[in-house]
Amino acid sequence: MNIVLIGSNGQLGKSIKYVFSKEKYNLFTLNKNQLDISSLNFDQEKISNLLPDLIINAAAFTAVSRAEIESETCYSINSYGTKNIADICQKLKVPLIHISTDYVFDGSKSSPYEVGDKTNPLNVYGMSKLAGEEEIKKKISNFIIIRTSWIFSEFGLNFVKIITKKITTQKDDISVVNDQIGGPTSCRLLAEKILLFVKEIKINNQKIWGIYHYSNLPYTSWYDLSIEIKNIINKLTNNLFQNRKIIPIKTPSSDLLRPLHSPLSTKKINMTLKIKNEEWLNELERVVKKII
Repeated sequence: MNIVLIGSNGQLGKSIKYVFSKEKYNLFTLNKNQLDISSLNFDQEKISNLLPDLIINAAAFTAVSRAEIESETCYSINSYGTKNIADICQKLKVPLIHISTDYVFDGSKSSPYEVGDKTNPLNVYGMSKLAGEEEIKKKISNFIIIRTSWIFSEFGLNFVKIITKKITTQKDDISVVNDQIGGPTSCRLLAEKILLFVKEIKINNQKIWGIYHYSNLPYTSWYDLSIEIKNIINKLTNNLFQNRKIIPIKTPSSDLLRPLHSPLSTKKINMTLKIKNEEWLNELERVVKKII
C-alpha cells in the first residue's frame, strides 16, 4: 500500500513517520520545501508519480495569533491548499485522511463537542480550517477528517516545549491562563489512530468515512497542564526548579478570541476503531523527559 504523507516535517508528521516506521507500508513523505500545497501552480504530478493508494494531510498553518495578521497565507494553506489536495484525491480516486481542529467551534457548549455539533469558529485560524473541511466535502466522499486539540510532542514548537523551556531557563513567574479548557493530545497517540484508520481502509471498510474527534483525557486548563509539566520536571531533576512559580490568570480581554471550552467527545472514534479513551499524563512525562 502506497501512502503519501504531506506535511512530514511538522510535529504530527514526524510522529506519523515514527509510528509508521514499524509497519510494512510504503510511506512517501513530502515536506513544505518539496511540495507547496498553497501554490497556484500546485504540482499534482509530484503526488501522482508516487502512485498513492491513500493521502494523509498533516500540513497546516497553525500559528493562531499570526493568522490574524497573515490571514492570506493562513487561508492559502489551510483552505486553498486543502482544496488542491482534495482535487488530486478526486483525480486519482484515492481517499484522504486530513487533520482539523477544535477551533472550528466557539467554545460556548458546556459539554464535550460531538462530531455533528454546529461549527462557529471565532478567529481566522478556525475559519480557515473549517473552510478546508468544506473543500474536502465538496470534492470527495472517501475522506476521514480528524478534529483534534492541544497537540504536543517532542518535535517542533508546542505549548509543552514552551512551558518546559520557561520553567528550566527563566527566573520570573510564569503566567498561564486557567479559563481555557480542552483536551491535550499526544501526537504519537494521534498517529497511532491514523494508523488504525489506514488498516481499516486497507480492508476496504466503507463504513468509516466521515468526521471524527480525537483528544486525550482528562480535559484540563492550560494552567493545570503547566502544573503537571512542572511536577514532571521536578521529578526528573530532583526538585531543581521547585521554586519556579506558575500563576493562574484569566484570558486577557484584549487577547485573540479563542474557544474557552472546547473538549472533544471521542465517542464516534472509540466506537469505530474499537478503542478506549486514553490519558495524556504518561505521554506528557515521556515528552518532557525527551525535551529536557
